[in-house]
Amino acid sequence: MSYQRDAVMAAIAAVLGGAALIFYPSGGAGDPSSPPVDIPDATPDESPDETSDESPDTIPDPDPEADPAPDPEPAVAMDESGSQFSYDPPGELTKYDYRDDAEEVGFSGIGFEGAANFDRNYVFAPGMDWPLEERGFPNSQVYRPGGYQSAGGQCDIANYDYPWQDNFCETRGHGNAFCQTGRGHQGQDIRPASCPPVTGGAHMAVAAADGYISNIGSISVWLRDGESGRTYWYMHLNHWDSCGDPATLSQAQCNSGGIASICSGNALEVEVGDEVSAGDLIGEVSNWFGIGWDSGRNRCVWRATTEHLHFEIHDTVSPDGDTAASMRVPPYSSLVMAYLDRLSADPALYPEWEEAEY
Repeated sequence: MSYQRDAVMAAIAAVLGGAALIFYPSGGAGDPSSPPVDIPDATPDESPDETSDESPDTIPDPDPEADPAPDPEPAVAMDESGSQFSYDPPGELTKYDYRDDAEEVGFSGIGFEGAANFDRNYVFAPGMDWPLEERGFPNSQVYRPGGYQSAGGQCDIANYDYPWQDNFCETRGHGNAFCQTGRGHQGQDIRPASCPPVTGGAHMAVAAADGYISNIGSISVWLRDGESGRTYWYMHLNHWDSCGDPATLSQAQCNSGGIASICSGNALEVEVGDEVSAGDLIGEVSNWFGIGWDSGRNRCVWRATTEHLHFEIHDTVSPDGDTAASMRVPPYSSLVMAYLDRLSADPALYPEWEEAEY
């Protein structure tokens, strides 16, 4: 390289000073197909502000920890009225005596505590449907307001509220192999959505399973589930469209069920032999208790109970592990499960009760 050319190049470099260099890749400086790539000057244009308090080595304070997420609200089951469903454990009978406003353990009896083969929480009718068209309130008809072992009236608001209560083994005069005393109630009493004497209107019982109507008695309707072999009894439904005066019956007629001679018209939604599907109407919940002879007045009279459905489950079981027989089994646990199904409850709300095996 000549001295003259070096001098020219040095002059150009002096003029351009800090200008950016241009690098041409493999095509060479004269190749138009190779666009230039800018390479910034390694020397920054400005130096850091010397008056700043910050230092490149300063570590910023950590962000404050976020508040912990609140615990999720517990799942609840709400019925169609917006009320929260709740129930007392199976076998726990009412302890409250409305006559003196006091609680007494064993006041209404000793509940079903289980046997060698059956825990009291077993579900004896898994998959059963809730037997009312609307919501309802299982509890005692005898030891709560309106009952003969209590005070107040049957339409007391306390009778139409949660929690539910079992009354399968409450103190009654009926034989019951599942109860500790060998006697008890035999079924579960269920009040309808409201008390008809005050609110009016009809509350309907419905089929708890697919099956057929196997029998209609003077105060009962039997629904037979041919698949499981269980029979569901519905009692105190309104059976007749109209009835005459039972005082016209003799004592023999009265005691032999001669009610058909003074009553006419089937008020039920079913007849013997009808096939039904779960949820089909059976009849209207009422206080129907048939007729009976009143020895004090020496005549046949109407008998009435409180407005409710008496519901029973009959199955062939062996509560002692030895003898199998068709008998009434505790319905309360099955009713709880059926009601949770009806409410489409959160799975977390279902109790961990086993199905009875027999």
